Amino acid sequence: MCEHARRGSANDIARASAPKLSARTQLQSASTSRPRRWLNILFQSNKINFITMSAVASKSEPQKIGEMMLDNDTKDAENQKVSEDPLTRAIGAIGKWQIWICFVVFLVKFPVAWHQMSIIFLAPPMNFTCADTPSDIFDNTCHANCTNYEYDHSIFSQTIISQWNLVCERQWLKNLTQTFFMLGILVGNMVFGHLSDRFGRRMPFLAAVFLQLISGVATAYSVNWYMFTALRFMLAVATGGTMVTSFVLTMELIGAKYRETVGIIYQIPFNLGHLMLPMFGYYLRDWDKFQLAISLPSIIFLSYYFLLPESPRWLLTTGRTDEAKRPPNR
Repeated sequence: MCEHARRGSANDIARASAPKLSARTQLQSASTSRPRRWLNILFQSNKINFITMSAVASKSEPQKIGEMMLDNDTKDAENQKVSEDPLTRAIGAIGKWQIWICFVVFLVKFPVAWHQMSIIFLAPPMNFTCADTPSDIFDNTCHANCTNYEYDHSIFSQTIISQWNLVCERQWLKNLTQTFFMLGILVGNMVFGHLSDRFGRRMPFLAAVFLQLISGVATAYSVNWYMFTALRFMLAVATGGTMVTSFVLTMELIGAKYRETVGIIYQIPFNLGHLMLPMFGYYLRDWDKFQLAISLPSIIFLSYYFLLPESPRWLLTTGRTDEAKRPPNR
């Protein structure tokens, strides 16, 4: 009996101590398995990232660029939908009326190109010789005491070089003329840009076109270099005015979606004008006739008084909503 009781107590003690050891063992196993679990998760995530990076790296560079461009276009379209103004919804982003106005306005880029590069045919290089020492050879030699020169008219009948002896010590005057012209374009951009903000786009544009016609024709009747340069400066101011006002007017009539395309097309007549300039120079070898030929077409632009509307955006920003609500002549 005593021995049986002793065995039973021993078994009870063993059973009582067994759960304690088991709990301790479970705690130890849990503590050891937790880092393993995190290592497995980290390994799996790194494996996924590696696979993703490999897939991206496997793409060719054009595919990456194409996807980026597609994303940018999608974002631009979303931004445009959000930022579309009420005026664009009212008159449309682009239509037959806008295309007609743009076509009409784009024509002013032809005289801009003609006048800007006309110095090439107004003052081309000419062979010369001193008239005080008659010679059949044009040696292009400057003499200290020579006051008069003879020129080779086999190519050009008359230029401002031969008209006012812009050779030798007076050669720099030809370059100064073009310098004043480019300065005039800068002044015209600033002056007419300010006027277009204050008085609207239409009237400063019409004033610039009219000034371009008058100064361009008057330049052809210049009697000396000073008059020629002064009138060319006024012509440049008007030319700069037509450039800035015409561009702003067209951009404000077109919806934001098409402004980039229209802005590119806007420059095409400018390049075509450069291409047409040699034709004028080929058939008109006198500088005054050449100047008249590139100035008189501006008469057509006087019709803009009846054709061009005021910018509705400018009317709205200045509070002239009643005029902005008037339907344009389509």
